Amino acid sequence: MTNQQAGAGGTWRMIAAMAMSGTIGWFVVTSGQPTIDVVFFRCLLGGARCWAC
Repeated sequence: MTNQQAGAGGTWRMIAAMAMSGTIGWFVVTSGQPTIDVVFFRCLLGGARCWAC
């Protein structure tokens, strides 16, 4: 794999990550859940993911 191919793959991964990150706020607003519940579950799931690594 050349550096150019590796860079193109990284670019698409970064675009996908930014798209997902940008939609989190929209999903929170449309879900109608209290902010503290959303924060709690995001921390819980993120901690579980880190713990499993």
